[in-house]
Amino acid sequence: MKYRNSLHYADAVLGMLVDRLEREGLMDNTLFILVADHGEAFSQHRGNYGHPLFLYEENVHVPLLIYNRRLFPRPVVFTGLSRHIDILPTIQDALGIPDLEGQEGISLLAERREQMALLHTSWNDELLGLRDARWKYIRNSVSGAEELYDLEADPAEAKNLVAEKQDVAARYRDVVEKSSRYRAAFFERVLGRKNGRKLARR
Repeated sequence: MKYRNSLHYADAVLGMLVDRLEREGLMDNTLFILVADHGEAFSQHRGNYGHPLFLYEENVHVPLLIYNRRLFPRPVVFTGLSRHIDILPTIQDALGIPDLEGQEGISLLAERREQMALLHTSWNDELLGLRDARWKYIRNSVSGAEELYDLEADPAEAKNLVAEKQDVAARYRDVVEKSSRYRAAFFERVLGRKNGRKLARR
């Protein structure tokens, strides 16, 4: 009940914001973006509740709404795989702002090839994962346990195919391990942190 009430509250506050923008005559000059930072699990998988514990679809699948009636007079549904890092390039594309040097992500409005989405959580064990078209791969970096799902045939992520598709799992294992090293190097280079922890100064 508390969770449902929080949804009602969020809807009401959002409605108040939109109403105010309309009254002030600002809605046509506003690019309205609504996105969640995570999904929410209700024990679709054993032990999976809340949002930070696993990387199943109920944890990582989120809504994204981009609205401006001048820029988008008709609804457009993006059916591919999108990532949070694609939001900034999409805003820039919609507003005619050039990309920044070294910027990551691809506009959802542009001609594009399908992208892989990298996933990570470290609430309990550190889990690394990815979505690549029909495939979902998850690796527990502590235990080494792996999961591989064909989301077209098995959208509930009930049948782990690692033993049957070892070549696919090996390919994705290499990708998530490279992404983990990239993330660690980023923390160290840009933030002065290693794996999210502040580096000791000597």
